[in-house]
Amino acid sequence: MYEIKSLFLPFNTSRPTTGVVGSSCLIASEHNSYIEGAYYHQTMPLIAGEGITLPGDYLLYFEQEALRECELSESFFRALVSRFELPFKATSSSSTSGYADWRDMTSFSPNNIGEYARIFDLSLIERSVDDHASHWRAVAENLILDSGRPVMVVGSQVPNSIGKRVVIAWNGSVESVRALIASRPFLEKCEELVILQVEGGMVPGPNAMEIAKSLEMLGINGKVESIDSSGLSVGRSVLTFAEEYGCDLLIKGAFTQSRLRQMLFGGPTTQILEEAPMPVLFCN
Repeated sequence: MYEIKSLFLPFNTSRPTTGVVGSSCLIASEHNSYIEGAYYHQTMPLIAGEGITLPGDYLLYFEQEALRECELSESFFRALVSRFELPFKATSSSSTSGYADWRDMTSFSPNNIGEYARIFDLSLIERSVDDHASHWRAVAENLILDSGRPVMVVGSQVPNSIGKRVVIAWNGSVESVRALIASRPFLEKCEELVILQVEGGMVPGPNAMEIAKSLEMLGINGKVESIDSSGLSVGRSVLTFAEEYGCDLLIKGAFTQSRLRQMLFGGPTTQILEEAPMPVLFCN
């Protein structure tokens, strides 16, 4: 059975914040999970031209700045974890309860984050409302596409609950199946579940009713909703339904369309990634 026993929280351009740390503590407390916060190294900006050697002082400053940011991020992380009353590994007396730890990953580049995340059951990243803060989207996409694991994107506020009222955004795709499997620990504990399909947003594959019957065999009961987009995009239709339903966790298969197509023309994954007001679990 798939379980959520290890959570990964990578930080770089932004320090640990209440939203993502609080959400991870909420999950860790519910599922007795280990949380690992980590600071990784941003790729050094190359401003020298061809044939020009960067001065050693510049390289040293960049390395020292990364170490300082790592120390500050660890301090923020420890303070936030303590606020949510989750013990650190050194002070945890039980291996069966949730706890946290910190990892210095200043030797890692952003491209390595997805690879490292493969050892965790779930990665979490906070959505930024700053239009100029595009780095979080790049990291989220890296985790979704390269880790082979589910990724949860959360807002800046800690929700009252995660996984009590769940909506599965079902479109019949392989990615939706993987998201369904990865979200099973939440589905088994949820109080209410809706399997949602948007007419015009389906691909060849099982429909929502067939998936509901499959889940019933596992003891997971949910109701099926089939809605028309009514002129809205598929992503906006899903978000509107989820908000009106009071959803506290949305499950979404990511990038059924290619990443390039989504970048050029948009798509449900991109819209939900950027606009969802509730936690969203993505899986590719």
